[in-house]
Parts: sequence; structure tokens; C-alpha cells
Amino acid sequence: MNRFFVSSKNIGDKCLIIDKKDDVNHINKVLRLKVGDDIEVADGMKWEYIAEIISLNKDIVEGKIVDKNACAKEPDIDFTLFQGIPKKGKMDLIIQKNVEIGIKGIVPVKMDRSIGKLGEKYDKKRARYNGISESAAKQCKRGIIPEISLEMTFDEMMNRITDFDLIIFPYEGEENLTIKKYLQNENSSDKKIEKAAIMIGPEGGFSKNEVRKIEECGIRPVSLGKTILRTETAGMVALSMAMYELEM
Repeated sequence: MNRFFVSSKNIGDKCLIIDKKDDVNHINKVLRLKVGDDIEVADGMKWEYIAEIISLNKDIVEGKIVDKNACAKEPDIDFTLFQGIPKKGKMDLIIQKNVEIGIKGIVPVKMDRSIGKLGEKYDKKRARYNGISESAAKQCKRGIIPEISLEMTFDEMMNRITDFDLIIFPYEGEENLTIKKYLQNENSSDKKIEKAAIMIGPEGGFSKNEVRKIEECGIRPVSLGKTILRTETAGMVALSMAMYELEM
């Protein structure tokens, strides 16, 4: 069954409306759904629905709500990925796969060794990135659409991560503390983990100056294993390991 995201303002007690042009076209021209067919709808916040199509045209699809449940597919912990801006084209894969795994949000970060640039045209890129996030969220039946945030500098990231209960800092220079040991220790403490941050460097990794600043904040680097991972792979691996250790 196909899933669509609808604003809560378009959802009533008994019926809901899909009026986003791309979704209406997809229902009519690609899926060729008809009156009487069922669809899944999520409000992107708390609830998901089964709706029976009762009318449709080129502008609007109307559905009768036949079932309503609290979203059960979202992780208990909100994970945010702070991703060092990679070379052109790699962000698409980073967004798609991390959304599939369970990320809550992704923040592009300009770091010392970032080769890729977002710059003045980032508004258009961001719209496309959020479209990739929505498509991935639909495909894996997420309850929310993870947001791809405005880009920020390294120092802005360091100011923001103080809001998180857990910070995962994979670094290729760390050989002793594995992410598994680190997470087991954090999970056994009395601290309740509700928000977790994952920091990933761009191609070339973190600079020595950035590592120094991170460690001065009391954040310990961890190892993801014996091999050196690409920037587009490291976030997925760290997120998967963290969800396995903390969620399952």
C-alpha cells in the first residue's frame, strides 16, 4: 500500500484531502488508483491513517478514514546527522540511506576540508534534498519526513550540539575506544538519551584544529572499525550501530 504525507490541517475526523500536485499526479497517472482503493497517509507528526479513496480528480484526492493509529515506526531516540559537506552528488545518497535507516534530521556543515560547496543556490538544492528525504520516507513508511536543515559552519555546529544527550564522534585517528564500548557505557548510565548527534567529516576527515575543538568540549572520539570509511558511508554505519545498541 502506498504512503503519502498530508498536513494535519487537511485531515478531519472522518475524511482527509491530498492536494499536493506531485502526489495527486502520482495517484492518478502512475499508480492509477480508483475510487474504493486504500492508501496510507501520515501527518508527519504523530498519526498515520488508512483511507479509502472516495473521490479524485486532477487537483484533489479525497479519502474516507477507515483506521487511525499512532506512528509506530519511528525510533525512540531522535538522531541528527551533522554531515561535513561532501563533493557534488554524494549528499543525495547520504540523505536517502540515512532517512531509510531512521535519522530525524540532517545538517550540512562547512568544515575545513570540505571540497563541496552549497553557497547561494542552496535554497534550490535544499528543496531537492528535502524531496529526496520525502521520497525515502514514503518508501520505507516513516512516520515523519526528516528535515534537511540550512547549512552551518563548524563553530555553529559546536554551539548547537550542547543540546544533545549523546554525541557520537567517529574519527579515523581513534584506535582504542570502539563505538560499541562507548555506546554500551552511555546506555548503562542513569542519563536518559532522547536526542543524539552524529558528527561526520567530509572527504579528508576532520582537521587537527577541529578535532582539538571537539575534544576540548569533552567529546570522546570513537572508532567505527579497522577500515577507513568514505564520508557517505560513515554516517550510515554510525547510525546503524547506534540504533542497534540503543534501540533494539
